[in-house]
Amino acid sequence: MENFEVNSFWGYENASSGNYANIVLNKSFDELAEIIKNPMDNNEELRNLSKEIYSSSGIFSNVIDYMTSILTLDRIVISKSKRNKERTENILRKIKDKEFIRDMLFRAMIYGVSVSYLETAKKPRNNQKFMAEYDVKSTSEINSNELNVSVCNLPIDYIQIVGIKNGSYEIGFDLNYFTNFSGEKLENKLKRYPKEIREAFSKRSKNSGLPNWYVLDASKTITLKIRSSREEKWGRPLVLQAIKDILYSDYWTNTKRNVLSEINSRIFYMEFPQGKEPGTSALTQNQQKQQHEMVKDGILKRANSGGTNFFSVASGTRINKLDVDTSLFKDECEKDLKNDICTDLGFAASLLSGVSSSYSSQQNNLQLVISQVYSWVESISYELVKAINENLINGKKIDIYYLPCSIVNRK
Repeated sequence: MENFEVNSFWGYENASSGNYANIVLNKSFDELAEIIKNPMDNNEELRNLSKEIYSSSGIFSNVIDYMTSILTLDRIVISKSKRNKERTENILRKIKDKEFIRDMLFRAMIYGVSVSYLETAKKPRNNQKFMAEYDVKSTSEINSNELNVSVCNLPIDYIQIVGIKNGSYEIGFDLNYFTNFSGEKLENKLKRYPKEIREAFSKRSKNSGLPNWYVLDASKTITLKIRSSREEKWGRPLVLQAIKDILYSDYWTNTKRNVLSEINSRIFYMEFPQGKEPGTSALTQNQQKQQHEMVKDGILKRANSGGTNFFSVASGTRINKLDVDTSLFKDECEKDLKNDICTDLGFAASLLSGVSSSYSSQQNNLQLVISQVYSWVESISYELVKAINENLINGKKIDIYYLPCSIVNRK
């Protein structure tokens, strides 16, 4: 059996790794605004923030999940060669093309760019049955020898677009990715990467003077870059324009939680009956202490166990509580914030909630979303066809056409 890594350790770092908190807590609003305005210079910070927000924001995660799955990805393979058509169908089943495309869309919407590598060379065998904790935490693809084809997702923090060749992006891979591993861990790690990368790392290991960036074969890379021009090195995460509204929404929600905590932990105060002189009480010190303990016990017991408690107080005693302003709970700001976030993401809030909108407006927005996602699927399809034709097809070339169908309009 052959072992080939599928993902770039999505999920290997815990979602609470602190990137989100570091950017929010250690930077002012103005600094955060500057980061958002310059996504090419601050792309790594934005990618980390986007990943954290996906784990913490229900609206953003729902939009990503719905856009990932909105198309049915029904396809037609076109070729003048029956043999090549059947071979292509076989290849697509082998790599699970629908799952692969959805994974590309998912990573591109989170990071702004996703890069995979179509490997066709025979890979080192890995028959190990016992696995270390590190190996268990990474996802691997197992391939048989019947057809040497598999797809490897390249780690986003160790790749860069370095040029354009024949209409496709050229990808540079940072070989320093492997410097954190040694011995058996390094050997197992290398087995999961394409032959081209393994050979490049081996060559550089023997010659430390070589640069750490290696340009991969453009005919085997599959790249999707969204929301950017072709000249820009990075794409823009889907969440980019919504970051400020999402963070403000979190702040608003936390403020309401704090108010609710204040309501649930009410403060009572008691005024003893006034004595003959201003500032004195008609009760002696012992009587004040006794009444204080009696009232306190009565209030606490009722708060903890409910029901009815009874106690007597001296004439003229007044018991009051500090009121908490609850007007925040009646404010429409939260609803407006949710609408703003959805608008920033290009996804109508009514599509998520199913309320406050007409059917026709929902249909119009849905068509816009499908159009956007389909344009990305076309880009992936172009890259996939390029890789298959140049590496796995002899003679008459093939083409793959994914239909712009969703569950809504499939019939």
